[in-house]
Amino acid sequence: KDMSEREEQSAGSLTWIGETYFGLAQSSSQDAAAAGEYFNSASTAYQMIIDRAKDDVEFMPAKQITTVKLRLVNCRRFQGKYEEAETLVKQVAKAKPNNLDVQFEAALNYQTWAESGETDKYLIAIKGGGDLWGWGKTASMLQRQLAAGRSQYLDQHFEARLHIVECRYKYATAQS
Repeated sequence: KDMSEREEQSAGSLTWIGETYFGLAQSSSQDAAAAGEYFNSASTAYQMIIDRAKDDVEFMPAKQITTVKLRLVNCRRFQGKYEEAETLVKQVAKAKPNNLDVQFEAALNYQTWAESGETDKYLIAIKGGGDLWGWGKTASMLQRQLAAGRSQYLDQHFEARLHIVECRYKYATAQS
């Protein structure tokens, strides 16, 4: 907390603050209020990095900003702020449409959003839309990587396929 209240922060210290709060939030899953505060603090640190990087291109390399934005998407998803996560992940996907991490986060956001009660989001999680692939296209793209001999994508491929089945099952059971 003392670190986060300092006026002048480097990209490294803000990243450390964000990651520390994010870890605390995840480990506080039994205490929703504490987890919420930690996610807010992590979000604040990540947003500070994004804002500073807009004004100062030397502050953090552009490649790393994508990772920071995805961490912020992750925070918003865990906070139940699905629309904010959606807006941010769409911005990132527009800039990096073929980034698998971006596509995974987008599909996870829609799936988690659907699990909160908006069951129509399961279909978006599966099919995607616009620059967002959904689990279906993500799994297909990973299948292509595997066919090209890139076995490091095997686990992600199986995970994407599993999410398709989960979404279809949960969507079907939610219907009257």
